[in-house]
Amino acid sequence: MKRFRISLLCFLVVTLFAASACSCGSGSAEPSPYDFDYPAEITPKYCLENYRAFDANIRYTECYEFVKTKTGRISDLITTIDFSAIKDADDLAFMVCYKTIQWFGENRWVYVVRRENCGIQPIMDYTPSKIELCTYTDLMSNGTIDKDETPETYYLYAQNTFSDSVLTVDSPEAIAEIMSVAQRPATMTKEENFREQEKYPLSHELDKVLWQEEPLYVKISFEECNGLVWVGQLLTDDEGRAYMERSAYVHGEELGQKEAELSIGTTFASPTPTSWGYPLGEYMDAILAGLEAKS
Repeated sequence: MKRFRISLLCFLVVTLFAASACSCGSGSAEPSPYDFDYPAEITPKYCLENYRAFDANIRYTECYEFVKTKTGRISDLITTIDFSAIKDADDLAFMVCYKTIQWFGENRWVYVVRRENCGIQPIMDYTPSKIELCTYTDLMSNGTIDKDETPETYYLYAQNTFSDSVLTVDSPEAIAEIMSVAQRPATMTKEENFREQEKYPLSHELDKVLWQEEPLYVKISFEECNGLVWVGQLLTDDEGRAYMERSAYVHGEELGQKEAELSIGTTFASPTPTSWGYPLGEYMDAILAGLEAKS
């Protein structure tokens, strides 16, 4: 009987110790500030089938953790695709798509995508709350990201890519010039693409506007969603006239091809925009000339 009591006592001590250890361990594991409670139907496969590229100039400010379900990530032999929710877009009408391709190194593309049954064009349908000029490191553009980078780098996207505001654009005339370019079509047919090439220079044919040796951009924020911004690079020609880059996805005219070409997909066939430089006007010419004098 005495031996039984000793054994029981030892068992209780061990149990209490284990319970205490578990309690301490669980208490120290704080939830991630980027957690997001995705609805059950939001899976990587659902996102891949129901979200499309829609405006190459739209960026996001902050996002949350990837959609993670029992179905796992969308992946084939060389491509992996992840999706995450965007701050202040709780209805998931817009999401971030990360596409990683293992091909002569690790290449990562980042897109803002829109749900198929959502027709909102932020630059057309939302109300601009602020228009700023700032420097910007475009981590979303097609290209190679450092292989040591992880998608977690993009949680605080605005914090890592935008500088403090160089200038807030208050002039109604300058704002009108900016919006006249920003609200140009975000997608166009091949025929429309050819017509644009005849009228406007491709963005790479113009000079980048620099502020303290960094490219200068227009950033448009919206009242309806803090998580989305519209971004356009500022450019000049040889005579100092101001332009702004506007990108558009070009699609075919065959039935159904438009949506197919705006699909992210699991292969190399991802939508790639074409970018033109559109002239702004005398008010933005004057603003950029003043900034150049200060720099």
